[in-house]
Amino acid sequence: AAQGVQYQRSLFERFTKLGAEALLLSVQYRMHPEIRQFPSDAFYDGRLIDSSSVTTAAPEPYHSVWPLRPYMLFDAAAGAQHKS
Repeated sequence: AAQGVQYQRSLFERFTKLGAEALLLSVQYRMHPEIRQFPSDAFYDGRLIDSSSVTTAAPEPYHSVWPLRPYMLFDAAAGAQHKS
């Protein structure tokens, strides 16, 4: 049913397929720069930048404490889920 109405495609993809002009974000105002780096590289060819409100914000003291850093990856490929 979802494929019949193209729900396997994002709304953005459906609009651009219908001829809507694609406008891309160039300045972001909310994400920590370490979090912004991935979408900038993966989807914006490195063109997404941080606003001055992001770059001049005081660092959060808890960002230096593991595991509360802004962006962390955990390799769980070989892991298993257990019920306690």
